Amino acid sequence: MRGNSELAAVLSAVGQVVDLASRRTSGVFEPRETPFESAALTFEVVAAATAAGIHRQLRRHQGWPCRTSLSGILRDLEDVFEPEDPLFVHPVNGESVRELDELVGFVGATNIPLMTLFEALAAIDWRDKSLSQREYGRRASGAWFTPPALARQVVVRAANQYLVSTLGVLPKEGDPTRLGELSKARVADLSVGGGVFASEWIAMIEREVLYSGERGGEHLLRAINGLELTDVNPLALAVSRAMILCRVPAHEAHLVSPVVRWGNSLLERSDALQEPRGRKLDLFIKGLVWDEAFSVPDGSPLDIVVGNPPWERLRLEQRAFFAGLAPEIAGQQRAAQRALAMDSLEATHPSLMALYEEHKKSIAVASRLIRADQRFAKSATGELYTHALFTELAESRVLRLGTVALLVKSSLVTTPGHSKLYQDMIASRRLKQYWEFTNTRRIFPIDGRERFGLLITAAGAGLPRVAADLTQAGDLAEDWRLLEVTDKVRMQLNPITGALPVLAADDMARVEFVSGRNPSFDDTYPEARFGRLLHLTNHSESIHRDEGVGRLGVWEGRMIEQYSARFSTWSGVAGETRWSAKTRANLVSTTDELSPDFEVEPRWWADVSEWKRVSASYSEPFSVAWRNATSRSNRRTMLATLLPTIPTIQSIQIVQFPDDLKLLPLVLAVFNSITFDWLLRLKIPGIDVTPTVVKQMNVPDRDRWRVEVIFSGELGSAAAHVTRRVQSLYRQDARFDSLFSTLGFESGGGVLPSVERRRVLRELDVLVAWAYGFRPEDLAGFARSLPNDIPEEEIETLIHGGFGRVEELPSLAMGKSVANI
Repeated sequence: MRGNSELAAVLSAVGQVVDLASRRTSGVFEPRETPFESAALTFEVVAAATAAGIHRQLRRHQGWPCRTSLSGILRDLEDVFEPEDPLFVHPVNGESVRELDELVGFVGATNIPLMTLFEALAAIDWRDKSLSQREYGRRASGAWFTPPALARQVVVRAANQYLVSTLGVLPKEGDPTRLGELSKARVADLSVGGGVFASEWIAMIEREVLYSGERGGEHLLRAINGLELTDVNPLALAVSRAMILCRVPAHEAHLVSPVVRWGNSLLERSDALQEPRGRKLDLFIKGLVWDEAFSVPDGSPLDIVVGNPPWERLRLEQRAFFAGLAPEIAGQQRAAQRALAMDSLEATHPSLMALYEEHKKSIAVASRLIRADQRFAKSATGELYTHALFTELAESRVLRLGTVALLVKSSLVTTPGHSKLYQDMIASRRLKQYWEFTNTRRIFPIDGRERFGLLITAAGAGLPRVAADLTQAGDLAEDWRLLEVTDKVRMQLNPITGALPVLAADDMARVEFVSGRNPSFDDTYPEARFGRLLHLTNHSESIHRDEGVGRLGVWEGRMIEQYSARFSTWSGVAGETRWSAKTRANLVSTTDELSPDFEVEPRWWADVSEWKRVSASYSEPFSVAWRNATSRSNRRTMLATLLPTIPTIQSIQIVQFPDDLKLLPLVLAVFNSITFDWLLRLKIPGIDVTPTVVKQMNVPDRDRWRVEVIFSGELGSAAAHVTRRVQSLYRQDARFDSLFSTLGFESGGGVLPSVERRRVLRELDVLVAWAYGFRPEDLAGFARSLPNDIPEEEIETLIHGGFGRVEELPSLAMGKSVANI
């Protein structure tokens, strides 16, 4: 955790950089008019601040005095950097020199660590001098830097796995064999960032020298010169070199010669040309890091690849590109409106549109090159994700006994889109460990729901081992968290994708129990038809903001909840913000809920003709629908309801059962149950409840619903008990009267009081848990994983059977019977 003084210094330094960059361009260059020229002036300021930070890092080590002018700093740095280095860009006039001198003087006098300073400077969008959590430049290059504590643990894990693979055993600290093997290893970081992994690798070698008691100069220099560092950002490479130079005596600086490649590792080619530095710098300032000019020559074979590659999709995001530069485009959610705004921008700001077209072309060319490269045969399928591409590239670069240790998004080992890659790593027995983190403690300054992990591959026999629910770097030091995953268990839990189940030991045992007793949804309901019908982008020409003749209202995910098809409404949300992605709809009032004929107000309307076309294959009158987006940290993970077959957009998933309406309330009760939610939280690979996720979920066998049981003093099939209770939850919505009438349950009786509604929900939970094979006591344990939804008093009631117990006593009738289905 950074101290307050350090944080204040960082904010002050970045503020001065942004302020100076803005003053330098004010009245001279406007980002919309001359995007390159504006960004170039900002880059000069960022480069100057970086040079000052590097000088501060090295001055005591090199014996330099404290400098208060940029020219003095650059003269000193020429002793250890090449003259052509982008650090040595020069200001264009005398006034700029004075202002830059003031900036570098301030930075040189601060106590900001170099990597911290560089990370803060990387948060500046050079194009419009803005700062935000979703800035274009930083996202485009994946510049979310790794905390040193986490990098240290990753490096240690990589070193230990490499030693095991090469020696067959893990030598203890202080063993000369350990130091000898590690110091001669060829180690690469293919996307170096601020150089934290290289720095931590060298620090580890220093510790090994200390433990072994040997003279370390030769080992240390050999380890440094065995490094290969690549990045698209030339300032990142300069920072990395500075961090390395701090590790060797000043008089040996001339002996430091790691392999440094300025370029894009994913564009590694044998025919890569050496581009002039000036042209590459111009392209970098423009953000064109996918241009062929950033191709690098094929690298030599490696022993270890370690690092944190970018976690991005290789595609040009229109709204992100124009953020801060063209709000009339960035603010449009729909592609059709963006296209119109871009047509206008073509005439008013041709330079900005020309830059956009350059980005579009470079990414298209890079995509073709990557898809044609056999090194990406398993990761370049479908959309291109950089963390997957870097992983496969690393695998191709290491020798047979080599080790790869990368921080990647969890989707790499859990989602169908990457199945070719992870199944190959599992089948070849190279996948050795996967440590999954949840970002709740904000290891990275991104969504707290994000999940990522340390992936370790290496040679040798053995099954993959996983560790789940890590939240801090120190968790990587705890071997007891690792759990071996057999092929049988993996395919039992994820039969469609064969994905790696990332569970703790206790959860693994419970999930195996569920899987052993209950089939998958796909096996239970092979006739189920899934869909997401309308898409705001793909069908943008047929979706409108106003009602109009011949249009139908469109439902969104936020408009539904558990057992509610009218949870929120856009009534009362006015103005342009009504269509913003972040705007909230208004909750439906209790008064409106009491009205059987109340209708919520949508904010989108679809042409009837287009709706009929896309829904032609979904002819059933009703569906089970659920919100697509979710999180394991949400109040509930699955939010499902019955829904008439009406227009829905991509935030809603639906499933229909041809000619079998009686399945709807049963499947809905399972989806909304505590048991299903508990299981889903353990098995969901990301933040989307996709059809593939649902198909792999275990659900009660159909035969369980036909069993005659006694529940709450009544005899009937389990299906009848469930359906009657689901029907009671929809008594206030007249749209479902026909459905339950068809199933033999009459409507009426008014809206359930909230207390009674809660009881019905828990009774459904008991019935579904019984169908899975669990008791109320087990159910109470699952309920404790949902503390924001299930109060403790309800959990206690579950434990003592206060919400009913299911008795399989078909020969004994107690009380009146309910209809059988």
